[in-house]
Amino acid sequence: MPAPSCESALESFLIGRRRSSRPAQCAVVKATSLLPLNFRRLAQTAAEVEAGDVVVYAIGIEGSVVVRLLMLLTLGLRVARAQRVLHAAGAVRVRRYAVLPTLERPTIAYEIGTPAADYADRHLRPRGTGKRLRALIARIAGVDPSIGAVIVAGVK
Repeated sequence: MPAPSCESALESFLIGRRRSSRPAQCAVVKATSLLPLNFRRLAQTAAEVEAGDVVVYAIGIEGSVVVRLLMLLTLGLRVARAQRVLHAAGAVRVRRYAVLPTLERPTIAYEIGTPAADYADRHLRPRGTGKRLRALIARIAGVDPSIGAVIVAGVK
């Protein structure tokens, strides 16, 4: 049995099973490069979906140590811009989620800034060395550097 795609895994996590006449759709826009921070695709996708659909901006944090560090340092800017774009397109509920271990194989996902995030930090995420450095990067990025992706999701 083939593994589910990133989009289908995110869709089942964010939407779940809907019992309405028209099931909600999930449109995923992936951040494809480190720079520039271009949000035109996200704005266009958010404008095209119907009411009740979910629009997701997925930021994979992967690559070499330098690339991961640059992604984490620009993460706050990316998330804030994605939230503004989704709100401008009419999204009413915009949330941020951390995904582990990677965006392609999500095993753990939790909303950032909630008790679930605290629980994941204490019990689910792998612990590594360099506690002070990890804490500094987490303070700057808003998430622990061990996560594999951040998604910003909004329901239109």
